[in-house]
Amino acid sequence: MHKAAFIASGLFILTAPAFAADLPIKAIRPAEPFNPWQIEVGARYWYSIGRTAYDLHTSGARSSPVISRLDYHNMSTHSGEIFFRIDSPAKFFVKGYGGFGGISGGTMNDEDFPPFFNGPYTKTESQTRGFLGYANLDVGYSFYESRPVNAEPRLRLGGFVGYHYRGELADAWGCRQTVPGGQICEAAGVLAGNVKVITERDILHTVRAGAVADLWFTPALKLTVDAAYTYSDVRAFDTHYFTFGTEPSRGYGHGFQLETVMSYAVTPNANVGIGARYWHAGLNNFTEPAAQAGQAETYQVDRYGTFIQSSFRF
Repeated sequence: MHKAAFIASGLFILTAPAFAADLPIKAIRPAEPFNPWQIEVGARYWYSIGRTAYDLHTSGARSSPVISRLDYHNMSTHSGEIFFRIDSPAKFFVKGYGGFGGISGGTMNDEDFPPFFNGPYTKTESQTRGFLGYANLDVGYSFYESRPVNAEPRLRLGGFVGYHYRGELADAWGCRQTVPGGQICEAAGVLAGNVKVITERDILHTVRAGAVADLWFTPALKLTVDAAYTYSDVRAFDTHYFTFGTEPSRGYGHGFQLETVMSYAVTPNANVGIGARYWHAGLNNFTEPAAQAGQAETYQVDRYGTFIQSSFRF
């Protein structure tokens, strides 16, 4: 019996490799090749809605009563932009974007309040059109990255500081009184829509500090979240063509900028994606009319929207 067992064991040892060759073997994903530099460049189409609103007070104190209010809202904007990100072997990175677009529609409400305004309370409505230009540049460091060889997800975290520029011009066309009383839009209460009544031009210089997270659900599917605290210096020029002309103002304030993108690698080098973005700045301004004490202004600037993008990585 021991001799038979010995012979059977020998036959198993001799034939095992042949059986094993016929069994399926689970493929092991090879480790990603090391690339000292990662560069991504791409283009986006961004559809956004903008709002610029501010109150003008009766004196240099923001606690004083409001004499006038301008509210540019629902400003639909179509923008095209380019973007990039460069990652170095030392985990430092540079990223940025720049774009330009047209404000195709929106509404401006102009309110004046008694008794500080010479007349009854008035509120008018005008249609807006204009332009938007912006650019952003960040420098950062990826302080954490998990790189599992045969499993997902993979996570990368980084921090950055940067600079953001925004220039926006909105023209208000026509005038229609929305409450009775006053003669703001001439005696008929309506001014034709081809007459430009007010122009608002804002320039924001902003410093940013924030964090960015990249999460790969699979080697092809990635979620990116970018969040930043902002501090802005705004210079605004309000031009009333039928009254006092151009009045400049300047101020500073805090805000935030948020952005998220879901991207998919169609090929190892080509990506497509969809995302959303929100910018907010709350600014405390003082007008600067010549030879007069400044009047306090309270500004709020918002813009939000969605975008689609495509990019190439090498």
